[in-house]
Amino acid sequence: MKLPFNIDLKDINEMKASAEKMQMELDQVEATGTAGADMVIVRINGKGDVLEVSISDEAYSIGGKQALQTLVAAAIAAALRNLKEARDEKQAEIVGRMMPSFCQAPDGMNP
Repeated sequence: MKLPFNIDLKDINEMKASAEKMQMELDQVEATGTAGADMVIVRINGKGDVLEVSISDEAYSIGGKQALQTLVAAAIAAALRNLKEARDEKQAEIVGRMMPSFCQAPDGMNP
């Protein structure tokens, strides 16, 4: 079935499948953030889910509850920043792989 602008329904379905695959790959990206000279380490996935929080024994003794909360918040913020960078890099890689198939001229239109 042809749609406006000479777009085929098959092409739209392929683009949708590619977008879903890209989202799955981006969701698999993981990033780590640290704070307080690695006293707190947070690992998150591409969805932003916290997978692991590691707190060293030293972190408990540096200044009480408020200091520990600050370190945890800082590690989460660092993990989120790192995740954004990692997802951006992964997305550029994926789009680079996809572009040749989407940039081909329609059949009969190749030079």
